[in-house]
Amino acid sequence: MPGLVKISDSLRARPDGGTDRAALGRPGIENFLHRMSFLQANGKMTAHTRRTYISMARNVLRDARGLGLTRSGGPMEGLPDDFILTRFDVPKPPEPSEEGQDLPPEVLRQLCTHLDQFEDMTCRELRVVVELIMDTGRRPDEICQLPLDCMTRDGKGKPVLVYDNLKEGRIRRELPIHEPTAELILDRQERVRARIPGQPTSKLVLLPPTVLNLRGSKAVNSNHLSGQHREWVETLPGIRLEDGTLFDKEKIFPYADRHSFTMQFDRHPCLGRGDHRAGRRAHPPGDRRGPRPVRHLLRAVQRRCRRLGGCGSGCAG
Repeated sequence: MPGLVKISDSLRARPDGGTDRAALGRPGIENFLHRMSFLQANGKMTAHTRRTYISMARNVLRDARGLGLTRSGGPMEGLPDDFILTRFDVPKPPEPSEEGQDLPPEVLRQLCTHLDQFEDMTCRELRVVVELIMDTGRRPDEICQLPLDCMTRDGKGKPVLVYDNLKEGRIRRELPIHEPTAELILDRQERVRARIPGQPTSKLVLLPPTVLNLRGSKAVNSNHLSGQHREWVETLPGIRLEDGTLFDKEKIFPYADRHSFTMQFDRHPCLGRGDHRAGRRAHPPGDRRGPRPVRHLLRAVQRRCRRLGGCGSGCAG
């Protein structure tokens, strides 16, 4: 395997040629990792190849120990316990670029007009997930995993969403939201409590599926959401851009809803500079009301466009 070939090449550079197993240890691993970094830095391999080779070598060393090959009499007998690659030694893959993932506003408008169809094909819970993703800009899995008691009020009585940033491992983060979004959450809370009475609030989730979930502790699955979302998108009629060309439906997925509205409204000619700066604020500095729900922002854009006599950007104003 390529990973083992590279780690063997690194060991051959040792004074003993890497043949003295008892002398191996963490320093040998460090030399291998430094060698791989050197090869990447000098253009001898790509970052992806480096990551793949290190991961391959790690898997072989781990599986060899799991199969008992390092025991007495085994082919890898005498290999020190610290001659092993950990998950922290494998370089992390680069973050996927969000450039180009935001959907054009005319595409989003067409999707919003078919949300009722999405609910008919799936369930109320999945529709609410999509609406909350649009309104808050949070990741699909973070919305799916929201507990029932996920909303509070700040010192001024404004609603605040309390969520866990699962990707960064940050628990109970707070995001100011608008009243329409708060009303959507309150409606869900009432429905869940009515459907599952007697259960402690701490044991309930905001969006529990109705099947095989009598206690209401199981949340809707983000992978299931993605699958249902894909089936829904494929049933929609051709989605067209302003110039009449068909939009590629493969570019429409739940994660795109996370930042589509915030990026598009920030660039919209009918929104003044700073109206929706960076997709997080649509208000003057110091106002903690947070991002407007995208469905209401769309109406605000259309009203402003009508007052300005039309902007020619296809915002239906």
